[in-house]
Amino acid sequence: MCTEAGCVDGLTVELQPEIPSTYDVELVLDGASGTFTCTKHEDGGWQVTDESGEVPIWGCVGSQFEIADETPKSVQITVSAQDIDWTGSVDADPDYEVIQPNGPNCTPTCSIATLTIQPD
Repeated sequence: MCTEAGCVDGLTVELQPEIPSTYDVELVLDGASGTFTCTKHEDGGWQVTDESGEVPIWGCVGSQFEIADETPKSVQITVSAQDIDWTGSVDADPDYEVIQPNGPNCTPTCSIATLTIQPD
């Protein structure tokens, strides 16, 4: 019997060690480029701001951001903190895991991957 759990194709990018403040991201996914800023607010919340380009960004929370509804084969990402000395980059071909949260014969089927960026 199938359950009703959902999932979304996507790529999660984790920054290690964590960046405790606002940071800028430049990326190229399968040739499509974009930039955005993950802004930390005084109340501790995070928000994507200053987004430009052709890349759909789902959101950011702390030192993690997500690219939803996309499974790029080629990824180039550079991250720079605004308030501290932290710059890192990755050039990778993500290895996606296919998941079926409701079981092997049930929909949906999603492809997900996680990349980690550390300071250069």
